[in-house]
Formats: sequence, C-alpha cells, structure tokens
Amino acid sequence: MSRAGVALTLAAAALLAGCATPTDITSTRATDYKAHIDRMFVIYDGDMRFGDDFAAGFRDELKQRLASCNIKSDFGEIRALMLDTSPVERKLRAFQPDVTLRIDPNGGVVTGNLPLRVDFRVNMFDMDRDVTVWRGIFRVHHVGTLYVSKTERGAVFAVDIVNQLIIDGLIPNCPITQLDAGNRLPKRPTVTVTPTESGAGKVPAAPVASGKPAPSPYVLPGVPSAATAGADASARTAPVTSGKPGLPATSAIPSQPTRAAPTPTPAPARTAEEKPAPQPRETAVKSTLPALPSTSLADLPPIDAPESPPPAATRNSAVAPTVTRVESPPAPSGNTTNLRTDTRVKLDDLDGLLPAK
Repeated sequence: MSRAGVALTLAAAALLAGCATPTDITSTRATDYKAHIDRMFVIYDGDMRFGDDFAAGFRDELKQRLASCNIKSDFGEIRALMLDTSPVERKLRAFQPDVTLRIDPNGGVVTGNLPLRVDFRVNMFDMDRDVTVWRGIFRVHHVGTLYVSKTERGAVFAVDIVNQLIIDGLIPNCPITQLDAGNRLPKRPTVTVTPTESGAGKVPAAPVASGKPAPSPYVLPGVPSAATAGADASARTAPVTSGKPGLPATSAIPSQPTRAAPTPTPAPARTAEEKPAPQPRETAVKSTLPALPSTSLADLPPIDAPESPPPAATRNSAVAPTVTRVESPPAPSGNTTNLRTDTRVKLDDLDGLLPAK
C-alpha cells in the first residue's frame, strides 16, 4: 500500500474513532539567545490549507494563550496570492513587537482536494537582533471529524505552538496546557468575576437576619407596618411581674374580648284602669276515633267452654240474627235389610256412557 493509502486509512480510522491524531513537532533554537518577550506580532496564512474555520480557531486560541503568559499580541493575515502586503507591514511597525512569529504552510499530503496532512513551518524573528532565533516544523493531520470541529483543531494547533515555545525556553514562567484525551482541547475553567467588575458592589447588602421582618417600602391603609407589628408583639409577650412576693413572673397573654350579657328590659308598669291584653287559649281537641277492643288473653273464653246461645232478638233490632241449625239424618224405617246399598249395575245406568255403535 502506498504512503497516501496509509494516510487515508489513518484519517478514516480517526474519523470513525472521534479523536484527532497528535501533531508531530520538530524544533530548534539559537543557543545564545536570551528571550524576554513582552510583545509578539503573528503573521499567518489566510486559510492555512484547512479552511477559514481552522484559521479562526487558531487565531483566537493563540491570542488567549499568549495573554495567559503575559504577552501582548497582534495578527497580520497574508493570503497565498496576495500582491500588496504593505498594510500588514504598516500594522507590524505600529505595534512595535519584540519578536515576529511567521507561520507558513510548507507541503503535506493531499488526496484529491482533501488535505490529509499539512506541514507548517514556524519561524520566530527577533526585531532588535534582526535574526531568526527559533524554528519549528509542525505536521498537522486531517481535521474535521464527526466529533472534532475544524475550529477546535485550529485551537489545538495554537496550543501546540505555545507549549513548544515554553519547552524550548522562549516563553519562561508560563505553565504548559495539557490536552484532553483524544488530543482534544481542554475544558475552560470557570471565570471568577469580582464584585467591582460585575457591578455587584453598588448593590446594597442584604439585611442580617435578626428575627424581625424586613421593612417593606409599601404601606397599606389599616395594616400595621413591620416595625410597629414587631413592637406590639414584643409588648404583648413581655414578662409581667406581680407585686406580691413569692409569685413567679408570667408572660402577658392577650385575653380574648368577651361579649357582655344583654341587660333584660323591664316591662312597663300597668295602671289600674288598663286591662291586660287577652291571651290566646288552647282548646283541647278530642279524638273522634272509636276505642279498639281489648286483645288481652284474659278476655278470651277457654277452649273447652260451651258456646253461649245467641242473644235474643229485641224489638229495637232492625234485622234478626241468622240461626243455623244442623239436622240429624232420619232414622231408618222398616227392616234393616233395606239399608243395604245395591251395588249391582244395570244396563240402563250405563246408557249414555258407552260409545254409540
């Protein structure tokens, strides 16, 4: 497999893994150079072969990293086909830097229109000595994966440059920035803002909790204020001492108001000539329902007692009572043989019972 095929395979693996390949760095410096850098002017390529997003991320991160090392910086952008570079030269002279950092693409690996690796040549030029005091080669691999943006990869490239300057002793007294796993940009620390910067110093401090409600700027009619309410509460709960010895002090509890009993109004006096007003009389209403007969067991006749004869009819009776008499069968007459029942059946008796022929 060719070298381009290997690079393409590594780039595809990095794309699927969601991590970026570390930058390959080679650098050298002047051994007799004693660096004391306060101001740095950076000249860089416009798109840096990886695009404008990569260049923007590189510029912003490099400015922040140099500021964290107490180095003031300014930038000049030069395109590959730019003919007039005088505006950048005027900006450089106006800034009056101690050193100039020049970053130029210098080869790499390209497949079609996709750059798999770009080699950057970085030179540091001392303005007073008019000589190059440091040089480095940075091989930056393919950027812009599914999880790593081109802006972040440009920022990582800026971190790599500042870290190498610190390692080579050109930027003293500045800590090295450690990258996260997968060659990712580290997370930003939380920025602490002082009360003066945020304007919080002008805000009055909150009242200290003292057990009393904070005074309200709004006063409602008929409602006591917070200060008055607190004074009344303390007055109601203040201990009350008795004037007699031996009795303990007690807390005064406000008693509930009691309603006085109404005084009865006396009736007006009546003179001898006046007569009392007639009072309504209650009339007893007698029940018109007849009394029910007694159903006590003592009033019932015994079971074996003979029936009493029916009462005799009187003249005043409208209807005579009905009397039922039970007659006994007549006595047999003649010979007793006539009392036998004739069980013989005659043909005349069956007339009408037999089916017709």
